[in-house]
Amino acid sequence: MMKQKAGSLDLRFLLTMLTAMLAVAGLSVWQSKQSAIGNLQWSQQYWLSPDPGGPYVPGDRQASTTSLPAGTKNVWLQMTFDFNQPLEQPAGLFISVLGSFEAYWDDVPIGGAGIVGRSKEQEIPAPIDNVLLLPSTHSDAGHHSLRLRISAQHNPAFIENANIWVFAGAYNDLLMMAFKRAVPPLLMSSALLVIGLLCLLLATNNRAGRPYLLFGLLSLAMLMLIVAESWRGLWGYSYDWHTTRMQIVLTLSCVIALLLPALFASLLRLGLKQTLTWLGLAALLQLLIVLFIGGFDSRSLLVFLAGAAISVLICAQGMWQKQSNSAALLAALILFIAPVTFNAYAYMDQYFFLSFTILICLMLYFLSRSIEHNRHTLIQRELRLSRLELELVKRNVQPHFILNTLTAVEEWIDEDPPTAIAFIQALAEEFRQMASLSSQSAVSLEDELQLCQAHLNVMSYRAGTQLSLDIHISHPKQMIPPGILLTLLENAISHNHYRHGKFVFTVQQKREDKTMCLTFMAPVVSGRPSSKLQTGTGNQYVESRLRESYADNWQMQSHVSSTDWQVQLRLPLASGDIL
Repeated sequence: MMKQKAGSLDLRFLLTMLTAMLAVAGLSVWQSKQSAIGNLQWSQQYWLSPDPGGPYVPGDRQASTTSLPAGTKNVWLQMTFDFNQPLEQPAGLFISVLGSFEAYWDDVPIGGAGIVGRSKEQEIPAPIDNVLLLPSTHSDAGHHSLRLRISAQHNPAFIENANIWVFAGAYNDLLMMAFKRAVPPLLMSSALLVIGLLCLLLATNNRAGRPYLLFGLLSLAMLMLIVAESWRGLWGYSYDWHTTRMQIVLTLSCVIALLLPALFASLLRLGLKQTLTWLGLAALLQLLIVLFIGGFDSRSLLVFLAGAAISVLICAQGMWQKQSNSAALLAALILFIAPVTFNAYAYMDQYFFLSFTILICLMLYFLSRSIEHNRHTLIQRELRLSRLELELVKRNVQPHFILNTLTAVEEWIDEDPPTAIAFIQALAEEFRQMASLSSQSAVSLEDELQLCQAHLNVMSYRAGTQLSLDIHISHPKQMIPPGILLTLLENAISHNHYRHGKFVFTVQQKREDKTMCLTFMAPVVSGRPSSKLQTGTGNQYVESRLRESYADNWQMQSHVSSTDWQVQLRLPLASGDIL
């Protein structure tokens, strides 16, 4: 039955991944079509001329690329266009430059953005993206020229070059272009917020919640990156804010590129040393990229690819070590970064956020499996606790114990009524404490010792002797599983014949680093200890309780001599270590 269920989960996973892959491909195509504008006219010739402060004077010109050189403050930029056909009306001109400018189309002023100035005080920064309306009489087929008088007083000194984007097309399409490119990633924002908060909540309520914590942080970092990327297209900003925005994008890209391998290392349960080694390598690659690669866009892309490459190596290590789910993780990661092969520099702007749905599907799959596993574990644990609780009660309420107890009470009622009353009260006290503690998963050491003392009071009446408890503890509020000391005490009484005299049982508590050491000592009579002291059902119950509460984080040592029986328990000191 379990094999069929696992098989159905695997099939569901494959179908989910295939659906996600098709969705990413479809959305990528859709986004490309939505953001594409037909019949764009680009200029391939740029010339720079100094701007001494007067009108444009043809003369000293130098060929230029599509960027302003470092240190540019005031300059004339001239470019030419050759239209094969008239532009769709109304026609417009898209201009994006890190500076304020005045525009002249075929020597006709068509507007500008900001205020061109000779200093920071004189210049008013222009918006980063601008669309100007072209005169209908100057948008027909043929040769056209554009001159821009630019001032870039607010650019930081460390900028190596300032890109320029200028192209002509339909005015309405140019107005909507940036918005259309920004909308598809924003469609994921609400999902990322919900998934991020959900994973953080699961991480706080799950002791093994590191993958949830990392994926929650990764989702929220992706959400902030979407906001930073969409800032330009949806709200716009003046060009002096562009460097700040790009620094934010680069920082978030670095954070994501570290969270990604950390997530995969956590999913594959790599050790702390291995995880830190991979993350150290990723951080080193990031540092080299930031120091030696120019351009914010190039840095952001390479930083992400470095993190993805480290994640691929982590998955490959998992496959080599034959860890479960490593192949599925590698397949999901490859699907996540596959769109970069279509267009490397468009990936971070267009496909990156959409392909992140692959990782969302992957985490939802692992989340569903984890929830199912945790539910199954919880049910099994509740069954084990119920069985242990029933066993603890049965050990105290055995038929022969009840029969002997009633017989003794009957005799005392006839011969010694005060003793009968005292015995009934002691028995009632033990049952009351037993009922209070048996249903709990952990009790204080103080309460456990009170139950042991109540049991000794009852057994003192039964055995006609004096049984007492010598206690040496320093932390009475330390939590332990219920019934373990009581079971050891019952075990000692069952396998010894304590008659006529005084017998003292000892409990000692000692702290050793992060461990609590409990020592139980019981006297052995007649010099012939029973072998069942160390192998009986009582010891099996204690071991089951310790295993249920502490997993493998405990030790139990038992030693029997001709005079006493000693049991030493080493348990985690913190009560939070009880499962």
